[in-house]
Amino acid sequence: MASSGLLTRLAAPFAGVARRLRRGADVRQLIRLGVIDLGYYSAQTGRTFASTRAAARHFVNSPASAGLSIHPLFEPSALPDWREHRVRAAVRYFAAPQQKASPHPLFDVAAAVAQLDAAGVATEGNPWLAWIRWAGEDTRVPLPSGSGELTWGALRAELLAAAVAWRRPAEALTEPTDRHGVSLLLPIIGGLHRAVEQVGLASTDADRQLVMINPTSRAQYACLRGFGLLAPVLVVRTTADTLADAWNRAAVAATGDTLIFLAPETRLDARAIDPLAAALTAEVAIAQPLNLQPDWTIHSAGAFFDGDACPSPLLVGHPDADALRLPVRPVPAAYSRAVAITAETFTALDGFAVGYANDLAEVDLSLRAQAADLGVTVLVPQARVTVGPRDAKRYLDTSAASASRLRQEHPTPPRVTEPIFAAAGFAVDGTRPDPVTGAPAPTLTRVQVTQAPPRLRWTIDTPVPAGPRAELWGDWHFARSLAAALESHGQQVAIDTRQARDRATRAYDDVLVCLRGTNAVRPGPAPVNLLWVLYDHAKTPVTAEEASGFDAVFAASISWAAERTASWGVPVTPLLQCTDTSLFFPERAGGPRNAHALFVGNTRKDGTSRPVVEAALHGSVPLDLYGSGWAERADAAASVVAERVANTELGRLYAEAGVVLNDHLPEMAVGGFLSNRLFDAAACGARVLSDEVAGIELFGGSVRCAVPTDIPALLDGDFADHWPGDDARLATATQIRAEHSFDHRAETLLQTALARLDDGGSSKP
Repeated sequence: MASSGLLTRLAAPFAGVARRLRRGADVRQLIRLGVIDLGYYSAQTGRTFASTRAAARHFVNSPASAGLSIHPLFEPSALPDWREHRVRAAVRYFAAPQQKASPHPLFDVAAAVAQLDAAGVATEGNPWLAWIRWAGEDTRVPLPSGSGELTWGALRAELLAAAVAWRRPAEALTEPTDRHGVSLLLPIIGGLHRAVEQVGLASTDADRQLVMINPTSRAQYACLRGFGLLAPVLVVRTTADTLADAWNRAAVAATGDTLIFLAPETRLDARAIDPLAAALTAEVAIAQPLNLQPDWTIHSAGAFFDGDACPSPLLVGHPDADALRLPVRPVPAAYSRAVAITAETFTALDGFAVGYANDLAEVDLSLRAQAADLGVTVLVPQARVTVGPRDAKRYLDTSAASASRLRQEHPTPPRVTEPIFAAAGFAVDGTRPDPVTGAPAPTLTRVQVTQAPPRLRWTIDTPVPAGPRAELWGDWHFARSLAAALESHGQQVAIDTRQARDRATRAYDDVLVCLRGTNAVRPGPAPVNLLWVLYDHAKTPVTAEEASGFDAVFAASISWAAERTASWGVPVTPLLQCTDTSLFFPERAGGPRNAHALFVGNTRKDGTSRPVVEAALHGSVPLDLYGSGWAERADAAASVVAERVANTELGRLYAEAGVVLNDHLPEMAVGGFLSNRLFDAAACGARVLSDEVAGIELFGGSVRCAVPTDIPALLDGDFADHWPGDDARLATATQIRAEHSFDHRAETLLQTALARLDDGGSSKP
């Protein structure tokens, strides 16, 4: 220990010298690059610097907590590695040979490259550096797509003003003279990127305002004010240190006649805004959305009371389907991370009671509104928010004190509204203490409905991760179409994300259908468990042990099903993928077919190529690409139409395309798993060009297979020379829609489940 301490003391002076040398090198690098905006840096610090060298020294030697920036369009906290070291992250940014990252949320690198190319300006590997050296006051800022237009002079002036304002005390709030539209009020938690994500709730529509409350850093404040030049975004700084108080103070400056209050770390689906606002009427004082947990199970569908003024959340832990089938209906009170209320009603109630601090303020607001005859509270199931973790550093947990206050101020709470549970298919047969608050939580039983065929409760298990990217997964849309088909047969269906597989409320199910994709699955507590192998993933292949745990196994490949049945001794029934006949049909076309090839799909994350697309890129036929990853490739960027396309629009694209390109993962092709894209495109009467896969004869001549070397010749010639005519392809479309629809697959699954139940339930060991 003594020798270790001695070595540390001896090394200390050398470490100090190395640190000073590195800082000196950083200063020289920043000066050489000419990236320091002296006026902006002075505005942030409130100091006058004699030279850029003095400013560079100040920046390099300032602690990270100072949150300083060398340029209005350069925020170190926007860089991926800024937490490691703010200054070093900045220096590394300029040292990178090919820089694609953006140092500011209002600067899009790809747009800057296009702008510089059009002007004949070389980027020299760093588009940001090239752009700031070239741009003048009237130059259009390369904003993210769809943001609008803004000149560099106007943006710099706003960011400069924000830098000055940040050093001052919180601004005085001005009450608007006229209120109209909707104001969304959101206290800010987290870093720069999280705050900017919320800007997506804003709209160029002047009737929707986003009020961002109490930014936590200068970078947040400045960037959000910059966005305020493009959309109705108001940044409010208050001295409030509790959530209820911050909401109240910010409401003073909100311009909307409808106010939607959001708790921190709450993700509001923008599609929820209009339904929430529309739900407020003369009889309805408060509207709450369906609150979902991060795994997309229900966090709260309202408040449940049973003799205690402190409520527990309705339908907590249930799949969202249990609430989504409900109409808009009254609940005893809001229990929600988001509530909508008119500004008039909010004022009449004197806002949130600040004594509730950070918990249960919305419950108290609901109870006071009802007591004052200002209206009831309703749940709007189709409006959704996803709740996140609380930030204990910013808004402390006050649940115990708030619960005590609620019990004191509302000694006679409303009773639970039984129709809510009845509409969801349940009855209350008792209560148990909520593990967090101790409030009574209901214990439920299923209400059986007598009908023919029986109305079973199903869960479709998917490999899809919960979150905003779920709708980018084909498996998610597959599950939704299957659920709709089962519901058309009178069934009750929920869809689970990957994270929701262990939810306790699966115990209410009659049938579990596992859509096997990227990872292994296991049976649930339902009497009947069905496995449908949509593709056999190379990294996590289906095993005999996995399959044997299910009551019936289906596979989207005839050959794979036969091979596994023989080798495992477990019956595997072919059940091919299919198409949604409500979305894919020839009449979806808005005009005649074009002469382009079309591919809808992302580049592969593992870096492997898509040979069919690669071959088409080297041909002369125009290629329309939809998907992420292509824009970053120089040989494909010109063909990119959009990075995303709604699933509801795919049918139109297929029906209008000259040729639809299709490919399979290698293991899918080897296993004979026909892609879902084949069924959808053929159902639209499209010409399809695919890689080789067994079973392709199912689609007649509508689908042609080819090796990559033959693809350019097939596409560059007359399509009519290589595919059947319109009448033949339309006949194939009719056959595919008639024999390979989700309705037919749902019928197969339903009859299998009923047969298993008739046999006495699960035959699993």
